[in-house]
Amino acid sequence: MLIFFPLFAMVGLAACGQAESGSAPTWYRDVEPVVSEHCAACHEPGDVGPVSLEFPADDPAAYASAKAIFDEVVTVLDSGQMPLWLADRSCSHYQHERSLSDAERRLFHSFVSAGSQRGDPSTARAPFVPPALRQIDARLSAESSYTPTPTPATGFTDTRCFVLDPALTAAKDVIGFDLRPGSKRVHRAQLFSMPAARARSLDEADTGLGYFCPLGPGAEAALVGEYVPGVFAQEYPPATGIRLEAGTLLVLQVLYDLGTGDPEPDRSEVELEFASAPVSHPARFEPINQLAFSVPPHAVGYSAAATYAVPRASTLWGIAPHLGSNGRQAHLSLTQSGADTCLIDVPTWDASWEQSYFFDRPASRTLAPGDSLTFSCTWDNPGEVALGPGFGANDEACTGYAYLSE
Repeated sequence: MLIFFPLFAMVGLAACGQAESGSAPTWYRDVEPVVSEHCAACHEPGDVGPVSLEFPADDPAAYASAKAIFDEVVTVLDSGQMPLWLADRSCSHYQHERSLSDAERRLFHSFVSAGSQRGDPSTARAPFVPPALRQIDARLSAESSYTPTPTPATGFTDTRCFVLDPALTAAKDVIGFDLRPGSKRVHRAQLFSMPAARARSLDEADTGLGYFCPLGPGAEAALVGEYVPGVFAQEYPPATGIRLEAGTLLVLQVLYDLGTGDPEPDRSEVELEFASAPVSHPARFEPINQLAFSVPPHAVGYSAAATYAVPRASTLWGIAPHLGSNGRQAHLSLTQSGADTCLIDVPTWDASWEQSYFFDRPASRTLAPGDSLTFSCTWDNPGEVALGPGFGANDEACTGYAYLSE
């Protein structure tokens, strides 16, 4: 079951402001600006979050009703339940991190200790403007709305794949991706390219709209982009892009969380930005796959790894880890001249919050022949049947998608 924490947990993301010297932090001056940047993507009216974190300046009662539970924020922050950010910051830094520094946590402690004061709305800063695609060259959605349905096997979730046709008569390079969820039940989405014959075959084999795909869209799928609530539009690194050949179809895999409310119709929309001319550094999400593991029944902490030997000079910009629901940990390391460097470490895996991580400070790693990338996976298997790689009910996954350009 996917769980959203109550309001006090969500506000924990706001512990990122900086109070003016000598004064207690207040909502409008110190906390609300960071809520706008880190929380509003999920917690505006009508979004996926169960509560809104907007407190209009002309409605003091709205803030007063929430203030009563602000004292619980510190407990949630200190427990690590919030914010929802899987990657360990001690390994590397990434764009648009949702995790909090120690200083940011101390600020929220101060805010609560001082009584969680609303402050003067006139001290509020300009609202945060989230990153957006520079232009939108394609908007794609399923042919009609889909209402998710839970099954005994999936419990409170439903996962559906929708085949989308970008109608490409010539090759195009995708340089930006965004998703506009059509329902509050959309909890994660991934966009893949797929050969047309394969995509149509999978689509036609299911009598409903799209096809059931709890463990992935199927073989021959190549990752294009990922979405989870709170993630901004993704502009790919400069001069890079993912090539879509003429006639290629796209498959949008959507995970619906039905544990937070009743099913409701969804017709999410994909937005794509294409390069006006072929990019100088074509890129791809290179899968680093472990395809020979078997997680024994009742195993705890079973691990396996896959290594990608770098064949030619290239640049690594980011990583998208992928494990199934039994995943426990994920780790990617770079080996150069015998020395290992941690690129991503996810100490507590949650398949519901799977996403891409693009590097920051530095923005990329230069790779040379002889270097290698090793992706390691750890699972727990509480069941009676061994888990192996695949797309069936008793299968798992261990893939690190490395965003590489040459």
